[in-house]
Amino acid sequence: SHGMYRLVVDPKGVTLTDGLHLPQGTRIGIATYSIHHDNAIYPNADTYDAFRFSRAREESLASIEEAETAKELGQKEISKVLEYKNLSIVTTSETFLSFGHGRHACPGRFFAATEIKLLLAYILMNYDVKPFETRPPNVFMSGTILPPMKAEICVKRRKL
Repeated sequence: SHGMYRLVVDPKGVTLTDGLHLPQGTRIGIATYSIHHDNAIYPNADTYDAFRFSRAREESLASIEEAETAKELGQKEISKVLEYKNLSIVTTSETFLSFGHGRHACPGRFFAATEIKLLLAYILMNYDVKPFETRPPNVFMSGTILPPMKAEICVKRRKL
């Protein structure tokens, strides 16, 4: 539920722009769960939408393809190109913090994203997975969100 933990190491501490002073040794973090479940950022944030990110990427790509050449791109289309580039799974932002953000974002996110895609493709090609009618709730424990540990899934290997 929280992420991007940091430790203030400067002996003088850090003073934020709003005047708040954080002394050396202070641990800070971001409430990532709250950001990822904010309806102002993600419409219907608490509802599972498998195409939430791909839909925005497709819309952005469609507007780019409407212009036949790069010379035809106006300022509005150029911003769409930039928006499209920022919808990658490895791109961090203030509203998508799975890999952190800023210069200390996870350096292994490129490898992790590729590994996740390969694993998902392998599962889809080689197994039949029976979906849940309703997803069992997560377990919240001391600032950590765990998957439902007692849930059972039905998986059958496909015959090739």
